[in-house]
Amino acid sequence: MRGDYLVYRKRIAVERSDMERTFLDPLLYSWLDEAVAVPGLIPRGLPPFAAWNWTWVWDGFEHVDPLKEADADAAMVGGNMASLAEVCAKRGRDWRVVLRQRSIERQMERDLGVSAQPGAMAADDDMDGIEAEDGYRPPQAARDAARRGLELRREYGRGGTAIGVARARDIANGRSLSLDTIGRMVSFFARHSAYKENHGENPPSNAEISWLLWGGDAGRSWAEGVYKRENEDANA
Repeated sequence: MRGDYLVYRKRIAVERSDMERTFLDPLLYSWLDEAVAVPGLIPRGLPPFAAWNWTWVWDGFEHVDPLKEADADAAMVGGNMASLAEVCAKRGRDWRVVLRQRSIERQMERDLGVSAQPGAMAADDDMDGIEAEDGYRPPQAARDAARRGLELRREYGRGGTAIGVARARDIANGRSLSLDTIGRMVSFFARHSAYKENHGENPPSNAEISWLLWGGDAGRSWAEGVYKRENEDANA
């Protein structure tokens, strides 16, 4: 069914592309010819028309497994492999409208003292550290620490191992981590607790960079909490 659905979507995408090229783009050109004659209709300061980019927003497609697609979209946006505009366009929505609406909703949640509902995308800070369908998403503070560790490693060319760098990339991008991976995080922090004594130096020590790559203090607290809770549930 998924294979048939993919072929169907590609066929529709080709037909839409043909319609844009044959009808919609020429319609836009004709409208512009008329619009330039109306004072103030086209804002001043725009670049030449040859430098314009535009997108036609179509109705989106329902996915066979919407949760998996949402996780994939979040990972693509977090890894800078896709833009929010592209993700919203797949659903027939304008990314500017989505951001404005989410801003209003977050402010109302803060005003009312409520949190986001389960199912929100990983990019929402309200959903930090929750269990996801395919693992556990690290909290924002751990993502920030891992990102800082990667920046320092690039700047100084030292600190951490290849495994630490790979773990930092996963954490920084907000990817879901398996319980086994979280167990390795717990083990790392337990073995290298002495690294905490070398923090705050300028330039930073290798120990501090390595600690940050694994999520820093926030990553340690989160990993230990998740691992302890899951093991207690398993032994209950």
